[in-house]
Amino acid sequence: MSIETKTAADVTVIKIDGDLAGINAEDLRAAVEGGLAEGVRDFVLDLSDAPSCDSAGLEALTWFQRECEDRLGLLKLCGLSPTFHKILEITRLGDRFVGQDEPF
Repeated sequence: MSIETKTAADVTVIKIDGDLAGINAEDLRAAVEGGLAEGVRDFVLDLSDAPSCDSAGLEALTWFQRECEDRLGLLKLCGLSPTFHKILEITRLGDRFVGQDEPF
């Protein structure tokens, strides 16, 4: 998995390439912590190249969402694959996130 970050105005876009699973979830946390340390509050997580995730990935997403919320910011997800979308639906985590491709 690779992670690419870009900041435009006050929003940081994090693009994940590969499954959000296991050790890769820690890489996401490190990227987010870097942005938060720079004062970024609003993030877009581009999951168009992340076909799926596991429990570590879900935990990282919920942590990410809480960190943004604690700083009065937003986390939006975009580019969800059907599998990723279904995982969020089954775990009932979909409505915790703003900006999914379609509402839950």
